[in-house]
Amino acid sequence: MSIPDIALKGITMTGYWASTHIPPLVQRAQEAARLVGFTKSSLPQVGRMLYLLTSLYPQGRIGELGTGCGVGAAWMVSALGPGAAFYSIDSNPELTAAVQPIFSNLPNVHLVTGNWMELLQYGPFDLLFVDVSEPKQTMPDELLAALRIGGTLVVDDMTPEELRPPERRQAPDPVRERLLNGRDLAGFEIFLPPDAAMILAVRRA
Repeated sequence: MSIPDIALKGITMTGYWASTHIPPLVQRAQEAARLVGFTKSSLPQVGRMLYLLTSLYPQGRIGELGTGCGVGAAWMVSALGPGAAFYSIDSNPELTAAVQPIFSNLPNVHLVTGNWMELLQYGPFDLLFVDVSEPKQTMPDELLAALRIGGTLVVDDMTPEELRPPERRQAPDPVRERLLNGRDLAGFEIFLPPDAAMILAVRRA
């Protein structure tokens, strides 16, 4: 049995956990995404993982690259404590405007429009969710430097090696090599149905 097969069986077993207790803020973001026809929101399994990870830093500084329609942000913000700060950036001003009303009564939530690198000035972060393509393709040092020691990086929408075209399997993968085998990181890859994965990496001293 392949790794993806094992992972998919695990996801099936935990389907109840992934689909129950949807926070009201997440429901509002999901409705906003439906109204504007946005189809790239975080999967429920990803959202639950973000909620869990944010709960480890209830008074922390949390960042997100790629606001979209705010579904991932809503999962994270729902787990924040009153002393925490949340920053999210998107290059699309129309999406930022659509998301703004969802968080308008939360003074510790800051939505920014611009290039993803502009968000790094608000670090260092305890948790940083990367959901835009450019940094996922190169994993620049500036991105990792925006994490505190002990902080967690979450990289979404990774294609598992086993599901790549045959000619690309076992080809060099510098991003995975950096996240999973970097001496300054402790990383782990989680498979998600039907054909994606996310990587969690904690910055080490």
